[in-house]
Amino acid sequence: MNVIFYFITTSVVLFSCTLNKVNETTPSEKTVDPPSEPVEIFNKDYNVQIKITEYIPYCGGAAPGPDQLNNSVSYTGKLIVTNLSDDTQTELLPNAGVYQIQLRPGAYTIKEAYKNLPFTEFMAQNQRSGMYYMDGTEECYKKWWQSNLFEFEVTDIDTLINLETSIGSSCFTGTNPCLQYTGPYPP
Repeated sequence: MNVIFYFITTSVVLFSCTLNKVNETTPSEKTVDPPSEPVEIFNKDYNVQIKITEYIPYCGGAAPGPDQLNNSVSYTGKLIVTNLSDDTQTELLPNAGVYQIQLRPGAYTIKEAYKNLPFTEFMAQNQRSGMYYMDGTEECYKKWWQSNLFEFEVTDIDTLINLETSIGSSCFTGTNPCLQYTGPYPP
C-alpha cells in the first residue's frame, strides 16, 4: 500500500513540475520590462501627416438603417502639395488612408489633384448638362477650382504637423458644390 501511495505522490509531483515548466514558457504569461529609452514620437521620414475623411450620404428612398447613416471613408485621391515660395508641386498618395510627407520650412497649400489643370479644362470636366441637373455659374466653378484643403507653414523639420479635415458629398452631385440635382429622389 505504501508503494502505491509513494508511486502516486511521486507521479503527481513530477506531473505538476512538468506543467509549471510548460506554463513558464507560455508567451501570454511572460512579462516585458518597459523600454529604458524614450520612444520616438513619430517617424523622421515625414513631418507632415494628413488625414481626410469623406462623408458618404445616404441616397436611397426607403428609411435608412443605422448602418447606412453617417458613413465616412478615408479619402484616397491624389493630393498636390505646393510650396508657395518657389511654386514647386509634389503629388501625394495615401498609405492606409494617411498622407505623409517631409517638407522643409516654408508656406504650403494642399489641394485635390483633380483640380491641378487649367480652369477651362476643370470646368469642362465638372459641368454636367442635361435633364435633372442645373449647373452653377463660372464664378462658382472658379472659386471651387481655386480652393485648397489646407494652407499651412512649416517652421522647422523636427515638429510633426497633423492636418485633418473632411470632405462633404451630396447625393447625385458628389463633391461638386456648383451642381444642383433637380430630379426625383428614389421612392
